[in-house]
Amino acid sequence: MTIKTVVKNLIKNSRYLSYLYLKLSNKDKNFDRNCLFNFSESLNIIDSSHKNFSSPIKKNFEKIPNSIISKSINSVLGWVPFSNKKSSIMFYNFFSQNYSLRKNSLLRVSILNKGEIIDQSLFWIKPYAIKELDKENFNLENRCDSIILEMFNPNIKKNHGGHDGHLRFWGKYYDENKNLISTSHSMPLSFDNNFLTRGNFSRSYFKIKKDYDFNNFFLKSKSKTLEDRVDLYGYGVVSNNKEEYLSTWHLAPLNNKKNDIQNISQLAWCPNSKNLDPNILIDNFETGIDHQEILIAIIVDKKIIHKKKINLNGVFFKKVSDIFPEINNDYLIYAKFLSHGHSYFNIIYNNKNNFGDQVHSHETNWNINGNNLVSSKVLANGNTRKFFYLNNFKENCYHFLSLNIDNIENIKEINLNLRLLTDTGIEKISQKKIGFESPHLLINVEKEFEFIKDLNYGSAIIQLESYDHNINGSFLYCSKDEVIAVDHLTGG
Repeated sequence: MTIKTVVKNLIKNSRYLSYLYLKLSNKDKNFDRNCLFNFSESLNIIDSSHKNFSSPIKKNFEKIPNSIISKSINSVLGWVPFSNKKSSIMFYNFFSQNYSLRKNSLLRVSILNKGEIIDQSLFWIKPYAIKELDKENFNLENRCDSIILEMFNPNIKKNHGGHDGHLRFWGKYYDENKNLISTSHSMPLSFDNNFLTRGNFSRSYFKIKKDYDFNNFFLKSKSKTLEDRVDLYGYGVVSNNKEEYLSTWHLAPLNNKKNDIQNISQLAWCPNSKNLDPNILIDNFETGIDHQEILIAIIVDKKIIHKKKINLNGVFFKKVSDIFPEINNDYLIYAKFLSHGHSYFNIIYNNKNNFGDQVHSHETNWNINGNNLVSSKVLANGNTRKFFYLNNFKENCYHFLSLNIDNIENIKEINLNLRLLTDTGIEKISQKKIGFESPHLLINVEKEFEFIKDLNYGSAIIQLESYDHNINGSFLYCSKDEVIAVDHLTGG
């Protein structure tokens, strides 16, 4: 044990030292992951020898009375903002598909309000389990602000994904008519993450309007800011006066400027719409550069139809309509900027009636040379096993896969599988070969799997698989009202 760890444990375990530390430093106390093991008053203990880890169970999700779980069982954990009225969770046991974990697991769901656990539920879950969870699964009536999922299995690799084990799932956020309006993947919480530094994190900027709230969610509580930035690490959430989460996203660390400056080129896709008018955010807290010249361009059908160089001073936060004339097509936003190390620009899919959901863009190895798009060949990098969820089929609502395509050395095309998995056991695969003629590939899932409209399922997943390269991209759910819920693709 290092001296640093010894000191941290002394501060954590002493009320007086914790109080003094918080007063002298610019920090707040965080939720303690260990508290999740202390909520149950049951005398029943589940350890790694429990028969259900290896014996058949009847249902994909089988709820059981809360019990004490042994800390010796390896686990993965994630959390997201959560409302008892207008939120749900989409869970996918990706360990079965991606890591050949074919034994049952135990899922503990803890619901918090202002840093206190108010409800806890346990479920035995089968391999490949897919399920959307909401308040009906927890008999939850009281107000809450966050939810923690922790999955236990003796065969999960210890510290999977870092942070003492990281579980990826999604929060889904609805309006009063139960229409999906925003979504975000989970964040981790390590056992030693006991204090939050109060400071300006990147992706923490949003220019709010009257009648909207800019909220900072962190596990100990949530707060509303009257400023243009939130300052505790966690999530940013923009909500309206109906407490609907119009935009949800996780914050990112402040750029420490220790890495070399590099040129970054990235793309984000926007559908053709008279109603949409997205914002572009390039945060100097994320790039680490306060003053620079950036290039923004609009690409339609591989042609550059607009481009503009802009002198950036501080944060850049502008609508596309404030930069370019009206665009009457689907289009790609291309941005080139400088950054200390790697960073992203963000796109916020605002419409004329409301703020919209947001996501960070993805790097491209295509560049603008004059009025031409030019690709640079890159070496193959890893493989792809990423996934996202499908909502139930609705007329005139669509799921889009927006993928950036790199030009890979020594191969002519990328082999890509799209694997559809449902909670009713259906599995279908669509195989594609992708050439290098364009920097971007758009897939309409409803057209790719036309039979979806006739399927009987509650929840479903699309998984992307390629052994040729690590493909980056986002998924977008576009409603008939042209409201977009968006997140980047995630691996596990």
